[in-house]
Amino acid sequence: VEIYNAAGNLSGIGPRVQVTATGVAIHDVDTACATTEGGGEVTITGSGFAGGAIVRFNSVAATGVTVADEATIRITVPPGEAGPAVIHVINTDGTTAQLTGRFKYVSPFDPNGGCTAGGHSRSVRH
Repeated sequence: VEIYNAAGNLSGIGPRVQVTATGVAIHDVDTACATTEGGGEVTITGSGFAGGAIVRFNSVAATGVTVADEATIRITVPPGEAGPAVIHVINTDGTTAQLTGRFKYVSPFDPNGGCTAGGHSRSVRH
């Protein structure tokens, strides 16, 4: 540890201190979108996940939450409104993380707004 005085000058070296970062972080999600009906399975990767964690997409709780290990959570996507969704992980100790800009909901009936991989398919006849 380096110690600085009020003027910003190095005034000494303090005792060695080991700092361990704690908390929860979301690094990625394996699926970029789902229909507004929800129901698809998603794997969330990160760090610091703990058993009993709650996962929310915007404010709606996911179901089927399984914390495989401290770096992997599997969930079933809840229903949601079309548009971007913020994914939240809340550990039982109150630590939280969120992921923005990586997941969106699309209408199951919008031919131009569907997911490009996986998810649901629909046939429309007229």
